[in-house]
Amino acid sequence: MIPKDWDFIPLEQLASVERGKFTARPRNDPRYYGGSIPFVQTGDVAAANGLIQGYTQTLNEEGLSVSKLFPKGSILITIAANIGEVAMTSIDVACPDSIVVVQAKSGVCREWLKYALVARKPVMEAAATQNAQKNINLQVLRPLPIPTPLKEEQYKIAEILAAWDEAIATTEQLIAAKQKQKQGFIQKIFQSKEFPIIEFGEFADLRGEKFNPSQNKEERTCIELEHISQEIGQIIGSTKSNEQSSIKNIFSPGDVLFGKLRPYLRKYVNPDFSGVCSTEIWVLRAKPSLCNNRYLFYLVQTHQFIAASNKTSGSKMPRADWGLVSEQPFPLPPLDEQRKVAAFLDTLSYEIKLLQLLKDNLELQKRGLMQKLLTGEWRVKIEETAAQLTETKA
Repeated sequence: MIPKDWDFIPLEQLASVERGKFTARPRNDPRYYGGSIPFVQTGDVAAANGLIQGYTQTLNEEGLSVSKLFPKGSILITIAANIGEVAMTSIDVACPDSIVVVQAKSGVCREWLKYALVARKPVMEAAATQNAQKNINLQVLRPLPIPTPLKEEQYKIAEILAAWDEAIATTEQLIAAKQKQKQGFIQKIFQSKEFPIIEFGEFADLRGEKFNPSQNKEERTCIELEHISQEIGQIIGSTKSNEQSSIKNIFSPGDVLFGKLRPYLRKYVNPDFSGVCSTEIWVLRAKPSLCNNRYLFYLVQTHQFIAASNKTSGSKMPRADWGLVSEQPFPLPPLDEQRKVAAFLDTLSYEIKLLQLLKDNLELQKRGLMQKLLTGEWRVKIEETAAQLTETKA
């Protein structure tokens, strides 16, 4: 149900719709790559947060001869594997045929059209066919119905949603700055020459208590590698031990969990509860007479510890070697100093967490606004500012 002065208009009437192009075979022939022309891939679109500013591949002039350059302001839609990811280009780009390029026609606000297409992602996913991988084609996209207001309202809707995008981007920048500040302080402290240098294994233990879900039916919280965030030290999920079949490690409150599989992923956390975890996760415990557990948690985040953890064999499934890591030397201040260091870093971590919560709330608000504004449930009075909304009268 849309307002009476709106209409469902096929995408092809609002914009030109064409596939990207790259006819070279084999596709990985190196003679086409390595120039200065951005060659945007589906993964670049998915990671762009709505605006293409970076890219992972480039073409040279020979590569461009078998591709096509699209202008700044084009809207890209992924149509293979990741269906319906949408982003606008901030630069001229080439792209392969796994991406559809949409260019708004005269009289259509391209920023509004981008948001409208983001909102239509569920429709695109539902229309995808499944062969070796999901995909959709131009026969699906060109007639895709878009709930369309008049041009003036399109611009106002885009203005409102862009304001939320700006707030989200600003918050992300603040988070990045705080994380940089925190990491810089960590590196400074753990490179200090003021304190005794002690091997890691002298002040921290690798715990080895095991839990067998096949024999012990007690329900415990279970943490797998996918439940630990990269780099920010947070638990982002869990499962139950009685839903598992493989042997687990046991951890207690205050233990430091560190992902030993692919340690370069920087997965670490310091839970305040007991449970079990994958055997691909080390359970580290500070020796209380020498080391504070929060200090230990920040120590495993240092470049030195990550580098020591990566000194191992195996390229596909590298695992940290306790024998090497336990011999790695680190500065160890007195316990009182460790507590002060940990307290300061805890404050920075809390500030980052608050900023992350703000970002999450802004993103939730934006999703709600998109649902209301792009369907006409909430209307924008054209003569008013972007922040003044009125609900559609019954």
